[in-house]
Amino acid sequence: MEKFNKVFSEIKRLNKIDPASAAERLGKLTEEVGELAKEVNKTNGRKVLKPGDTKESIRNEIRDEAADTIQNVISLIDGFGIKPNELLDAIIRKNKSWSDKIKTKKRGPEAQKVQSVNKKQTKNAKKAEPIVATKKKKK
Repeated sequence: MEKFNKVFSEIKRLNKIDPASAAERLGKLTEEVGELAKEVNKTNGRKVLKPGDTKESIRNEIRDEAADTIQNVISLIDGFGIKPNELLDAIIRKNKSWSDKIKTKKRGPEAQKVQSVNKKQTKNAKKAEPIVATKKKKK
């Protein structure tokens, strides 16, 4: 926790000497997420490997891009006055919610099986005929 607080404080200090709007910080965060995605895509065949790319070098790039992404998230939320403990409390709350969804099969492998069955049922379902209102003729 102490290390996290030091990192948070350092980013707060850097924000003061490198001011930017929330929109600018969000743009930078989006850029970093894209760079992280590019590195992850090297592991699943969606991005062509370059000469010299190794499992270890890709892993290190993923680590560094994840660090850039987290750094930019902290930089962004600092502008809204969000403190380290608030962030960690929110993460703990979100983790519990995620865990609950997995347990109730709203997320995770079991949920994917249910979603797959539902998609098949939807695909195979006969489409309902539209109901068309007709005007009554005046006598």
